[in-house]
Amino acid sequence: FIHSPLQRHSYIVDAIILITMTSNNTTASNNDNNDNNSHTTNKASSGPCESCGTETTKECSQCKAVFYCCRDCQKKEWKVHKKSCFPPGSVCTRCQEVINSSGGGSAKCLIPHPDHLQQGAGSSFGAGRCSFAYSCSACESGYTRSGPFSTSRDQDGANNENLLPITKGKQWCFEGTHTIQPLPPHDERRVCKDVVVLTAGPDLSKKLKELDGNENVRVLKLKSGDGMYDSDSEVSFQNIRLPNLEEFQSLDVNVTKLTLTPEFTPKVRKIWMQNPTTEEDPDYKIICPELRDCSIYYWGPGEDQWVNQMLEHATLLEAFDSYKLRVGYLKFSSNHLKKIRLHRAELLTRIDLWAPRLTMLDVQAAYDLEEIHFLSNHPLKQDLPSPFVFTAPLQVNAENALLGGQALASLEMHPRVDGPRLRAEMEAQQDGW
Repeated sequence: FIHSPLQRHSYIVDAIILITMTSNNTTASNNDNNDNNSHTTNKASSGPCESCGTETTKECSQCKAVFYCCRDCQKKEWKVHKKSCFPPGSVCTRCQEVINSSGGGSAKCLIPHPDHLQQGAGSSFGAGRCSFAYSCSACESGYTRSGPFSTSRDQDGANNENLLPITKGKQWCFEGTHTIQPLPPHDERRVCKDVVVLTAGPDLSKKLKELDGNENVRVLKLKSGDGMYDSDSEVSFQNIRLPNLEEFQSLDVNVTKLTLTPEFTPKVRKIWMQNPTTEEDPDYKIICPELRDCSIYYWGPGEDQWVNQMLEHATLLEAFDSYKLRVGYLKFSSNHLKKIRLHRAELLTRIDLWAPRLTMLDVQAAYDLEEIHFLSNHPLKQDLPSPFVFTAPLQVNAENALLGGQALASLEMHPRVDGPRLRAEMEAQQDGW
């Protein structure tokens, strides 16, 4: 028979447990020679058999939490019992807690929505109460936290909306049985001990400095505690060494100084910033050669130097997402870039692109986009296979955008853009105005 990897894994686990029970039986009491084939061991205490209720001193040799009077009774119950049969002291790979041996692991595994995987979906305030809506990318569901302002403050008096109860939607990101098996990489419904979430406050810069040299931080998230922009603080994340940091998030926190470079943070692959700073020309140095995914919401008007410095070195970038990024010029340089979203880039007048694998260019509501240049040569060209052929269509979303003559002509002439369709859409849009 040919089975899937998961089926084979399940059979192997069952076999291991049965063999363990059989081998442990050799240590059973010498006074119990009448049932040498039982998958159980003896102990001083006793209890009712899980199958027939007969009082017995024989316990499951793996979890040592339930009793069976004989092999047949244990085999009858195995389908049910195996889901909660763990060796004493086992740690659940999902919640990272020691499984309750006295209950055989029967207690539920409960995983809160991971803070670093939640995205705000709106908030409301009034009459001494507040409400925050979120979407969780780990379990792909939405939920709402709400309650009095007083219940959203932590022991230091800082606002923290995660202290509010969930009043609508899924209470838990995961609710189910424990497991000691490895979780698939795509399953993010788990407790991650390498994630650090810090809330805005007067001592945030100090807390960040204390992380210097920490090798156990994979994700760092800075956030406003009450869902509002923290404009009072001026936070510095500069020259802080986090050698294993892969993801940096800053949401509604006024970070005026920021350093993400190979010297200090060599492994950064993802950056997500929302309202990153009130500064028009912040002291930012973002050079992340491993960067794959970047999102910037609500920044500007301001100088574009730090953004374009980041893009210049992000030669492995795969996706760029922005909303109300108010800069005048952007230049992208990546052989791997597939998606660019520049929604409401209201001040953007020019884009230069080296992105031979680009499949989506979204310039919705770009009101002053005069020029789009698809570069024909770039130093990265030498890294492409020869001959290089890429035929996937390039989708363009220019809804409510005002494209200059050069920009529209450049898109129409691109060999992977449906030029006539784009022209028709733009003309229909202008007629509607």
